[in-house]
Formats: sequence, C-alpha cells, structure tokens
Amino acid sequence: MPNKQLNTGAWVYVGLHQSKRQKVKNRADKQKSIPKIAMKSVCLAFGVTEDQLISRDRHQNIALARHAYCSMVRKFTRLTLKEIGEGLGDRDHATILHGVNVAESMLSYDEQFQQVYDEALGLLIDECGMMAHVNPRQ
Repeated sequence: MPNKQLNTGAWVYVGLHQSKRQKVKNRADKQKSIPKIAMKSVCLAFGVTEDQLISRDRHQNIALARHAYCSMVRKFTRLTLKEIGEGLGDRDHATILHGVNVAESMLSYDEQFQQVYDEALGLLIDECGMMAHVNPRQ
C-alpha cells in the first residue's frame, strides 16, 4: 500500500478555505444585524417607535418610516422580501416590494423625505461601519 502524503500546497489550501469560510460567516452575521440597526436608525430619524413601525398603523409618518426601512434593508442585505417582511411584523413580500418602490419614488422628488432618509442612512452607516463613499441610491 503506497504511502500517501499531503504536500504543503494542500495545507495552504485548507488554511485559505478555513479563512474564507470564517469571512463568509462574519459577513452573514453582519447581514443579520443590519435590519435591527436599520430599524433603530429609521425610528430615530423619523421620530417613531419600533412598536409603531411594526404595528398596522397607517398614519403617514409611520408608513413613510416603514417604506424607508424596507428600502434600506433591501439595499444593504441579501435578505429576501419575505424575510424582511417577517422582521417588520409578518408582512408579505408584496407589501415590502411596494414599500421599496414608494421609497425610491419619493427619493426622486420629495426633499423632506430625502433629508430624513439620508439622516437615517447616515446613522445606519455610522453604526455598521460600512463604507461611507458608497452611493446607495444607485
């Protein structure tokens, strides 16, 4: 029976593989924390509570905050629409998609919404340590 030995290249590959796996795990952990941070950021900027954001309340300021939250989480995570909806009071995917579309539309014409959205976005970027030079409105 021949003696099989691993060459040093195999060990290097295994080490790189473990390192890459850890990076992917760290990125996944960060992805899970972004929705929580985004919720706090949106609540501070829009002046609503987390309970109001999750509630079924349809007052305009609360609905706009919800739309902003949907847009931010959609941009900065790889969560599905269903997963975003589950974190926002068990809403379905169509509601989340509608929220994203409304927020994007309002960003193009409503300056007051833009200012508050940018404030919430700044809070999110500061808290998550994301790269500030990235333009998320592309």
